[in-house]
Amino acid sequence: TKKMALAYAFYAALTFTFLPYATTCLVLYYGGKLSRENQINSGELVSFVFYMQSLFAAFNSLGSIYAGLVQALGAADKVFEWINRKPEITPPDNPVN
Repeated sequence: TKKMALAYAFYAALTFTFLPYATTCLVLYYGGKLSRENQINSGELVSFVFYMQSLFAAFNSLGSIYAGLVQALGAADKVFEWINRKPEITPPDNPVN
């Protein structure tokens, strides 16, 4: 339905674009601040950012799997709708061979 499509579009836009980039920006900002104060070195910050991006890639994969499952459920629903439909033309009681 249109409502579900809008909900998924909002979910996809938030999950696949905004949140990963916003989180990366926040981590780089805070990590840069910690690096300037000599609480961590720059190598630790870079390593953390790479690990974080790897984690985001895994979440994106899960989101793609979820989208595939939703599409499969929609297709299965359509198949069962076709299977259970009533024919428009009824077959004759005594067909001629």
